[in-house]
Amino acid sequence: MKPFQFRLQRVLDVKKVLERQRERELAEALGRLTSEQQQLVAINDQLLKSQRAEGKRIRRTSREWLLYDHYITSKLAQIEEQLQTIQQITTIVTARRKRLADAFKEREILDRLKERYTDEYRHEMNKEDQAMIDELTSARFAGDVSPRGWAELEES
Repeated sequence: MKPFQFRLQRVLDVKKVLERQRERELAEALGRLTSEQQQLVAINDQLLKSQRAEGKRIRRTSREWLLYDHYITSKLAQIEEQLQTIQQITTIVTARRKRLADAFKEREILDRLKERYTDEYRHEMNKEDQAMIDELTSARFAGDVSPRGWAELEES
């Protein structure tokens, strides 16, 4: 009996490598998204701290008001820019999730096919083994084979 060989094993191996690559790509995109979200939180914290500090001040010159206004405007612009960056990365994450799901489905199909072919192979081998056992049993009861002859039949 020759051992089972899945004819599409190389294709399955390539699909597994591709799936792992897609997982790494998604992990990279999720890491970048997390990093950008943390930057947004940091910008918001800076803005809140400056607003609290300015709220405690009683007197301000017009120059201080202009500087503060410029600072607030720049922080709001940074927040808007960061939100756009996060939106772009979220789109990338969504696309990479879909690519990973597609790669998973393709690999899963081949895994199921391999499993089915393996089951069919085992079933055929079991049928052949059972036929050999039946033949040996029939030959023994028919008197064609002595107990010492069993070993000869099993070797053939």
